[in-house]
Amino acid sequence: MEKHFHDDSVLMNEYGGKVASLFKSDPQADFLKGLRNYITHTQLPVAQSNQTFGQNSCEITFILPGESLLEWKGWNSAQRLWIAGQGDAVAIVDAVDTYACKAGNFDKWLFARIALKFKADIDGYVRECAEFNREHDRVFGS
Repeated sequence: MEKHFHDDSVLMNEYGGKVASLFKSDPQADFLKGLRNYITHTQLPVAQSNQTFGQNSCEITFILPGESLLEWKGWNSAQRLWIAGQGDAVAIVDAVDTYACKAGNFDKWLFARIALKFKADIDGYVRECAEFNREHDRVFGS
């Protein structure tokens, strides 16, 4: 963002505010950032499967045992608190899914916001494409 939009203070402020409101105060996002560091500098945590069987259903997910995660000294206090608050294990699939949804919605917002910034250019391009296609079809047939 900084590389391409450093001259647009309005967009950069909106972007920074959105990142702060969605991710910086989110303990789950902070945990995932710490988990990335844990995996990079220590080891890949051993996941366990967790199965739930119903009369007409079966659900399988993966968990990370909290006790072994907490042995690492690299967690900050907020991350340690979040891990401990998950009980015996972190439901990693749920954590990643929640984060991915949030990040996907953020990406959609950013795409729309950048498209708005360049709306006049995009509209002009679309008009030129349509005009080119009409002329192409007129000259060469459709």
